[in-house]
Amino acid sequence: IVEMSSVLSANKDKITIVYIPLDEILPNPWNPNKQRDSTFNALVESIREHGCDEPVLVVLIPEKDRKNDMREKYRIIGGEHRWRAMRILGFAECPCVIKSWDELKQKTESVRRNILKGELDNRLFTKLVNDIIQQNDIDQDSIAELMGFGEPTEFYVHYIKEQSSQQENQRMADM
Repeated sequence: IVEMSSVLSANKDKITIVYIPLDEILPNPWNPNKQRDSTFNALVESIREHGCDEPVLVVLIPEKDRKNDMREKYRIIGGEHRWRAMRILGFAECPCVIKSWDELKQKTESVRRNILKGELDNRLFTKLVNDIIQQNDIDQDSIAELMGFGEPTEFYVHYIKEQSSQQENQRMADM
């Protein structure tokens, strides 16, 4: 990892941007963000023309979760499409900001950052919310707030819609 530069965040913490080899970065398994092919292709062309001028947000994957790979590995919290575009373009390294967040913070920040830039896949989003509820002592309204939904109704549009669809599919299968 090579340090690129440091800047101050809004709360006066120093943010360090580092270059990390692309093969040491992995997508997160719960990312509910989806992007149209045309939008992704435009992103690839933009990065080809201008480079990647927005760092990818990552966390260090704990050693116990690296599946016998002792090299440092990082999980993407924000910027998976930029990372995929850089891989397509043959970049060796990616500008990143490394965060030290627990799993709940990783999951909620992943959604918080993605609702600003893409569409939520309701199935993956609902699975993520259900996983958070099962793994933490937290209710749906608190999750909505942590994920940055301005109105809980926004959250429930995605969550309840998929829950209802899954229940209907199960009812039809049981017939």
